[in-house]
Amino acid sequence: MTNKNDRQVIYDQTTADLLGNMQQRKIERQMTDKEKKRKDRENARLIKRRVNQITIDIPSNIKPKLFALAEKEGVPVSQLVSALFLPNLQKLERGEISFWGFKRPSRCARYESVLDLEKWLKSCE
Repeated sequence: MTNKNDRQVIYDQTTADLLGNMQQRKIERQMTDKEKKRKDRENARLIKRRVNQITIDIPSNIKPKLFALAEKEGVPVSQLVSALFLPNLQKLERGEISFWGFKRPSRCARYESVLDLEKWLKSCE
């Protein structure tokens, strides 16, 4: 005979989300006004930061170098990347550098071409 309390309850994703939302609301109701204001400020700060965020794919051998340089300089990786990126962005806008000869056809319908980064990096050495 199976005890009623020993049964495993299985929910579909929608039900699990609703229960999770209910639990979150219960926690929020128990917060003090000071805690609610702090949480609201944190959420507003996160939303404001997301506007300036992008996701980029970088060659795997570059990532550890970026983190090591950022640590050495004592700055966030995002600021290091921005500082390294901005001069080339300005040169590209002025027409001082070009990606001609470094492009190859893209397999993705979204982009006409992609850059051959290995070839580009070798040319920068």
